Amino acid sequence: MELRELWNNSLAGDTPQSKEVDISQLKARDSKHPLVVLMKHLKISLLLSYLVTALYLSLLFFIEDWLIRGALLIVVGFMLWVTIATQRFGKKIKAEIAADSSILSELKSVLAQFDRWLDFSSKAAIFIYPISVTAGFLFGGISAADISVTEFMSHTYVQWALAIAVAVLTPLSYFAAKWANQWAFGKHIKHLQDLIAQIEDNQ
Repeated sequence: MELRELWNNSLAGDTPQSKEVDISQLKARDSKHPLVVLMKHLKISLLLSYLVTALYLSLLFFIEDWLIRGALLIVVGFMLWVTIATQRFGKKIKAEIAADSSILSELKSVLAQFDRWLDFSSKAAIFIYPISVTAGFLFGGISAADISVTEFMSHTYVQWALAIAVAVLTPLSYFAAKWANQWAFGKHIKHLQDLIAQIEDNQ
């Protein structure tokens, strides 16, 4: 039984016991269903995570300073951790209705898991932004001045500039990431919430 049919049945007041519904097998007419769109955007997010991780890895070949390399390795490690966590999350989300549960309970479960994942990805990144900003600042500074990190950081104005960069760019990066998540997922999560509320109103 397809998800659209289950959905229509639920809106009609039924709570059907059903066979599995695989989101990857939904036809084109179901492509605007919020679950389909959310999973599509999750795959795009995962691809971007791989690309950004690969970019940071490639930078290691152009950086000789051990301090900047160490900072980038921490960032790469974090990116790999988040990417793996996102991939596991995607596998965990299954757009199927188990034989012993209703479409309503399954959709609520998916919605709760998306909310937890978005909250996790936003908060976890707070700890890596200062390191990423510092690595970028130092790399840009020593490349432009053609001096060592020690010599570059020996200047008081550079220390103040780094502190200001971290203080400003860390929250900016956090809110930019939250905005990106809201842009990619927010509207479709709201749509899913509305549909769940509609099912509950019809029961």
